[in-house]
Amino acid sequence: MKNFYAIILISVICLPAVCLAQEKDGEKRRTEFDHFKKKRVEYISNAMKLNEKEAEVFLPLCLELWEKKFEIDRVFRHKMREFMKDEREGKEHKEEDYCQIVEIFAEKQLNEAKLNKEYMQKFLKILPAEKVFLFQGAEQDFLREMLNHRRKSSQK
Repeated sequence: MKNFYAIILISVICLPAVCLAQEKDGEKRRTEFDHFKKKRVEYISNAMKLNEKEAEVFLPLCLELWEKKFEIDRVFRHKMREFMKDEREGKEHKEEDYCQIVEIFAEKQLNEAKLNKEYMQKFLKILPAEKVFLFQGAEQDFLREMLNHRRKSSQK
């Protein structure tokens, strides 16, 4: 009985610390993600050579596009996590399981392509085609640089 009370006492004492640690981890991830978004906006704005007026109109639309893409990807990542979790737990996937995950991936790509087309049309209404073209390249260049930076950091 004493052990039972000791376990409860330790749990009550440790629970806030565990919750606080998780909260700090979540805050850290949020801060890192906010930093990533800020660097991305700066990089792309510079690459596109946006003036203040252009940036004022373009950047909110751009952030909206990224948010929608993130949501599309979130659904796929969730399904993929479930799929991989089942695999780690020893579940053998059937052909129909693989077909389903392949279909979900194809749907994700299709939805992103539709979204890109929709927003490119919106961008062309507010910016010259040259700057929209620069945006497409800058987006890819930024992500490539971030991957290279991450690889170099992990090798150290």
